[in-house]
Formats: sequence, C-alpha cells, structure tokens
Amino acid sequence: MKPRSFRIRIALLVVALSGLVLVGFGGAALALVYRMRLEALDREIKGRVNPRLTQHEDAQGWADLEKALRFSYGARKEGEVVLWARAPSGAILYQSAEWPVEIQWDSLPSPGPFPDGLAPARDSEPPRDRPLRPQGQKPPPDMRPGARFPIRPPLFITRSVGARRWRIGMMGNPEATLAVATDLTKFDGEMRQTAMAFLIVLPVALLLVAAGGWLIAQRALRPVAALTRTAEQITAKGLDQRIVIGAADTEFLRLITVFNQMMDRLQDSFEQAVRFSADAAHELRTPLTILQGKLESALHEAGDGSPRQQEIGELLEEVQRLKAVTQKLLLLSQVDTGQLHLKMESFDLSAALEEMQEDMRAMAPGLRIEGEVPPGVNVLGDASLLPQVLQNLTSNAIKYTPESGTVVCRLMTDDAKARLSISNSCDGASAPDPNRVFHRFYRGDPSRARRTEGVGLGLSLAREIARAHGGELVLEEARSDQITFTLSLPLAT
Repeated sequence: MKPRSFRIRIALLVVALSGLVLVGFGGAALALVYRMRLEALDREIKGRVNPRLTQHEDAQGWADLEKALRFSYGARKEGEVVLWARAPSGAILYQSAEWPVEIQWDSLPSPGPFPDGLAPARDSEPPRDRPLRPQGQKPPPDMRPGARFPIRPPLFITRSVGARRWRIGMMGNPEATLAVATDLTKFDGEMRQTAMAFLIVLPVALLLVAAGGWLIAQRALRPVAALTRTAEQITAKGLDQRIVIGAADTEFLRLITVFNQMMDRLQDSFEQAVRFSADAAHELRTPLTILQGKLESALHEAGDGSPRQQEIGELLEEVQRLKAVTQKLLLLSQVDTGQLHLKMESFDLSAALEEMQEDMRAMAPGLRIEGEVPPGVNVLGDASLLPQVLQNLTSNAIKYTPESGTVVCRLMTDDAKARLSISNSCDGASAPDPNRVFHRFYRGDPSRARRTEGVGLGLSLAREIARAHGGELVLEEARSDQITFTLSLPLAT
C-alpha cells in the first residue's frame, strides 16, 4: 500500500474546509448583494415616482415619467422600463406600448393602504383652500395642478415571463394606481458577471489556501522532521544524538522528551554491552597467551608423533582460535566506541596484494589464483590494520572456493580511490546471504561452520576498518557460481 503524505492530507483538509466556508460565504454574499442591488433599484424607482404621485398627472406626464425612469435605469432600448396607470374606476390613464401582454392587471397586487386614512404625505401640505376628500371619493374635476395627494406605500414583486424577469412596483394615489415594470435582463447580467468573478477568484483563493495549508503543515511537522533527521543519524557511533527541546510546541514536547529518554536508555545499554565486550576481550588476552605458551612448551616436550602431541596440538589450535576471536572483538569494540586510533601513512597496496597472492598459492595449491595488480598503487591508511582487511578477504575467498576453483584479484584506481575486487568461484550452497553477509558471527555455509576457520567476524571487521579509513567494503556480486567483494580506499596524495 502506497504511503500517504500527512502534509497533503492536511492541505486537502484545509482546502475542503476553506472551500466550504468560501462557497457558503460567497453564496450568502451574492444573495446579500442581489438583495441590496434590488432594493437600490426599488428605491430608485420609488424616488422617481413618488414626487409625481403627489400631484395630478395626465397622459403626457406619465410618458415623461417613463422617459425619466428609462434614463435613470440606463435603458439602452425601449421596453426595458414600462408603465401602466389606471384610475380607481378601471379606466386606463396610460399604458406603455411595450408592456408585456402576459402580465395582466388583475394578476398584480394592490399597493398598500393610505396612511391614516386620507392624511396628506408628511413632506407635503394640502392646499389651504380645499378640504381633504374622504377615502374612495373621486377628486373633483376642477382640481388644480400642483395639488398634493397622499401616497400609498409601494409594493414590489418579481414576475417571470418566458426567459425574461420583471421587477414590478405597485404605487398609487387617490387618483391613479401605477404599475412600473423594469426588465431585469441587464440586472441579471450584472449579477452573473459578479458570480462569474467570484467563481474565477475562488480557485485562486483555494490554491492560496492550499499553499498556506501546506506551509502550516510543514511548520507544524518540524518537530517530526527533527525526529526523523536525528533517527537517520543514529548509528553505533552516534547514539549521543538528541533533539533540543527549545521552544517546542506543547503537543510535541512530550514526544521529544520520550524520544530523548529512549536515546539515553539505548546509549547506556549499548555502552554497557560494548564495555563488557571490550573488557572481556581484554581480560581474556592474558590467560589465553599464558595458556598458549604452556601448550607450546608441552607440545615440544611431547614425543614426536605421539597421541599426546596430537592432542596438545589440537588444544593449541583452539587457543589460537580464541585469541583471534578476542582480538577481533577488541577491535570491533574500539570501532563501536570510536576509540580505534589510526596511524595514517602511505601504504603500498600493490606490494601487499602481491604478497597475499603468494600466500594464497602456498595455502591453497589446488586453486587457480589470478591477479591484475598494477604496481605503485599507494593508499592512505594504517599499515597494521590494512593487512588484516586483505587477509580477511583473501582467506574468506580461499575458504569458500571449491576445489579447482578460481580466485581473481583486480586492482584499479579512479576518482582518487583505489578499488580492489576479489572474486572467487563458489557452489550454490556456499553463496552468502547479501542481507546478512556483514553481520557479526554470520557463517555463509552452516554445514561447514566447524570445518572452516573463522567465526564470522572477519568481513564485519574488514568493513569497519575500511570505513574508519574513509573507504567502503561491499558485496558487489553474489551469483550461484561467483562471489565478488569490492574494497575502496582513498589514494595517498
């Protein structure tokens, strides 16, 4: 299963929540803008019509009012603002030719009632020489122009006729009821432009929110990144790595504290194990040396070819084996604790390989030893430790090469490094496990564990010495018929 990114999940969650908030807020804002602009249109119509309703108007006056409304609305063509005025008796006082026939007068609501009966409008005064008429009574025919009428509160509705929508305002005075219809095509177009602008800005805003969510997640995960970097640096020589608490957030403070405490316990346990290994190896060296000396003396005193001499010889081999193990354990413990002191000097790797090849031919005369060793290849290293690396590699090749097999040593230089590859033929049973070949005490062929020399520490120690010199030892190839190890060391300048 492919791992998921926590930062991406946080960014997507922030985008989702922000998107919902922005869409909700944008929808509410668009609805509010729509309502406010519609109310502004209603106020514009009301402000233009009400002053004309306070006085008597004839057909020409209604026509002039229609022109004024069109100019105020910004109508580009006739028919965008239309009027229909009717007397209380039902007589048509004025009707625009473009009035939509689908909207009938009977389907329109009536404006609100007159305030306080027939009381005059607050911003006007009735003529002093004419009394107010009771509600429902027709105005006298001799009403003078300029007389003030009370105004009925306007009522605005929206009607759809086919693909067009109309905003209709119902207003009136005792003399006439007026219907003002405004085509909302232009109004709806402007609202669509506003909504389109919002839809264009929304993805940009979501991208910015996603970037902000990514940055916030990255900043929030800094303690986790610090834990990761510290964990990557943890090796046998880097158990002293700790995370500085500093100004860590409260949520991560406990995690950092537990991690540092775990590293303390791990370092204490490892140092205790390394000290035990080093102390045990150091303490065993003296009695093993004494035991070796005693056995060598007894071996000389025993008769040649006697069973006792053979028995003492076997014991001496086991003691030498134990001494080799303790020496390797001591070196490994010094490497683990960083106490392996190197005396760096120029080391003639070509000459050392030539000697190793001669020893290999003497130790395994039945094997074919081949070499491609150019002369004069000098590396920078400790002359007392590098021969151990070469001996471990060559002895390992001899031990696991079947009879009549081949061992090939190739030495080359590139990139300021010397590269030595040692290949040996093998059978399928003795092929090592690439994942465990450098593990301590690992034996490539368990069935030959006691018949072959060594305890499985040679390759591990050789790699540690190579790394201490700034080089590396790797298993280059592990086929069923051939094994190749490659050693790289810095050239001496």
